[in-house]
Amino acid sequence: MSERKLTKAEERRKRTFELLEVQMQEKGYQKVELKLDALKANLLGVAVALPFIVIEIVIYVILYGNPFMQNHNELLFFVAMFVGIVVHELIHGITWASFAEKGWKSIEFGIIWKYATPYCTCNEPMKKRPMLLAAIMPTIVLGLLPAVSAIVFAQSFLLLFSIIMIIGGGGDMLIIGNILKYHSKAGELLYLDHPYEVGTIVFEKNNA
Repeated sequence: MSERKLTKAEERRKRTFELLEVQMQEKGYQKVELKLDALKANLLGVAVALPFIVIEIVIYVILYGNPFMQNHNELLFFVAMFVGIVVHELIHGITWASFAEKGWKSIEFGIIWKYATPYCTCNEPMKKRPMLLAAIMPTIVLGLLPAVSAIVFAQSFLLLFSIIMIIGGGGDMLIIGNILKYHSKAGELLYLDHPYEVGTIVFEKNNA
């Protein structure tokens, strides 16, 4: 199978990463790649999100009836979806920037034009907890909080919005799972958002 052709931005990040890798090796770190196949990640992401979606729909239906049968402004809904997708990436950036030593200088936003999909990435390694928090925050803010609000205030529009946002966070949850199931005996580990693939780079260092 031929290797995927990288975009210009991905090529640039790859070169930057290669320099970083050399610097990390000089400090005694070794690289481990926790990659996910992009297509499988999309499919599995939906599967991971499905239990959360089923739970919120069941609760809403029990309390208020079928949310899909209620009238909604379709244009407003699509605008909300677009804004939600952009804000999703912004939340990644805000969270990463709050932990990165170089702040916003370590954050990059862009658009994969082939799929009309915005993205956010961080080029600075960090510890596990900040990495996990940056991954899960968009789903919490845009998915889970609207779901709770929809149920509390009987807002079917918010429920449908939360469903899409939770699905959109499925890939992030897979990345979180990948990080959590990876075990290492190394004394120090730092995590980096993969610069041009779906997944994470782990830099390991034995302090013995």
